[in-house]
Amino acid sequence: MRRKPILVALFVASIALALPALASAQEAICDDTLDNDTDGNADCLDEDCVTDPDCAAEDFDGDNAPNGSDTFPFDPFTCGDSDGDTCDDCNNVPNFLFDPCDDGFDTDGDCICNDGDNDDDDDGFLDTVEIDCLSNPVDAAVTPTDNDFDGTCDELDDDDDNDGYTDVYEIACSPGDGMAPFDPANIPLDLDGDGVCFELDLCVDVDGDGVGQGQNGNTDCVVTMVDNNDYSEWSCGDSEPDGCEDCDSGTWDNTNDGQDTDGDTLCDVGDSDDDNDCYPDTDEQLCGSLPLVDISTPPDEDGDCVCDSLDSCADADGDGVGDSSAGSTVGCDVPDDDIDDADPTVCTDSDGDGCDDCVSGAWDPFADGDDTDADGICDDSDDDDDGDGWDDADEVDCGTDPLDNTSVPPDTNGNGICDLLDGCVLGDADGDALCDDTDPCVDGDGDGVGQGIGPSTACVTTAVDSDDGLSVVCADTDFDLCDDCTSGAFDPAADGPDNDGDGLCDDGDPDDDGDGISDALEGNGDTDGDGIPDSLDTDSDGEHMSVGMVRELMQDLRGA
Repeated sequence: MRRKPILVALFVASIALALPALASAQEAICDDTLDNDTDGNADCLDEDCVTDPDCAAEDFDGDNAPNGSDTFPFDPFTCGDSDGDTCDDCNNVPNFLFDPCDDGFDTDGDCICNDGDNDDDDDGFLDTVEIDCLSNPVDAAVTPTDNDFDGTCDELDDDDDNDGYTDVYEIACSPGDGMAPFDPANIPLDLDGDGVCFELDLCVDVDGDGVGQGQNGNTDCVVTMVDNNDYSEWSCGDSEPDGCEDCDSGTWDNTNDGQDTDGDTLCDVGDSDDDNDCYPDTDEQLCGSLPLVDISTPPDEDGDCVCDSLDSCADADGDGVGDSSAGSTVGCDVPDDDIDDADPTVCTDSDGDGCDDCVSGAWDPFADGDDTDADGICDDSDDDDDGDGWDDADEVDCGTDPLDNTSVPPDTNGNGICDLLDGCVLGDADGDALCDDTDPCVDGDGDGVGQGIGPSTACVTTAVDSDDGLSVVCADTDFDLCDDCTSGAFDPAADGPDNDGDGLCDDGDPDDDGDGISDALEGNGDTDGDGIPDSLDTDSDGEHMSVGMVRELMQDLRGA
């Protein structure tokens, strides 16, 4: 076999030499051993003969592919796809020689490159299937799982165990059991055979009477009651209850659970008034009327649905209070005698609150008139309608609302007499329980300075507090521009910084250092550089002699 580099060099050289002559000559005969076109290449060595049948067995481009089968006979790097695997037969690095079995990656070594092989790892599963099934198409040891061997991998199979139930459904029906979708023997429990598993069934009804066992609240059943016997459609329970079985008809129907004369959905067995004529069945039997015929009623003079022979309360107006003159008051709501048995809104005043107990149309002493404080005594007779502890008449005199328990008269000294009636005209501004009319010091903020109300004999000053709600503000009695209550209590001597201790705060003192020279003249400079402003420095020139000392010395000298 010729070496590929040499052939490539010869191929390139021959092309270069032939270029000038190509335009004018051509190798006409390819098997006469002559160089017909005098280009230096005879017969099959001349590119003119590459496609000639006589040169079909030759390899002009040196890629080991004969000219006759080389799709690209002039290209030493490409030769075609003889095996139809979509990969060029010369696609092998670094040789680039014709080899259909080495024309690209070939995982399973079957001479079909992966690009054209539909089963790269030769594991029997198409690459596209393995990709869809989340398997590895280039690893024969990794194949798609197929639990039920139905030819569809588990990733694509919606019923992995082929038991007729989808995997999603089995997971929902078997909480906590991750293997349910893979075990054909493990199928969802369906007690009533309605095609819905127990865990998801909104009406588990084994006997089919419409009443469930209570699973999921029986929300899809005809009634939410729980079946007391889910294995017999003739028994389920008594929802009303009326004493009759609701499933007496073979399915739940509480309106068809037995004879119901008056059609009130209560069967006669459990209905105390079968004909709904207001007289109990037992009374009708005792009084001689028919309990199943609504037009058959016993004598009842006062129309209270109690026949006369059983009625121990003669109450013509039906207000619950009997008339002893017409019969008896025994058995009435109250043993009192009705003062007007023809008017249901008039009867008696059993609680003695001055209001008729039947104002509402029936005896009810707790609803016998307006009762603002709900104390059981109607307002007409209640001395304290709003229950605030103040007599209604006193509240009117004191100017407050007797029907509002949040409206109460002020009573500074707490003697039970409102201030307006107790001589306390000024009230109690500082809330010390002392009437301001006699309070020796009305001082709301406790700074010792009063409001100027009343005698003010116990205040620390006669000045009037400019803000009696704030203890650090009151007045400036020494006129030093500082509030005398700066400290929280009245103290003019402690109403701000006082450098020279003369009782005047620096803000209002014209000579803060008391050296006899006004602050305005001294200014805020620091003549002696001692860090103390001249206005606060008694020795501003640094000679260690204060102005006062200089004055004394001068006086001494003059005296001498």
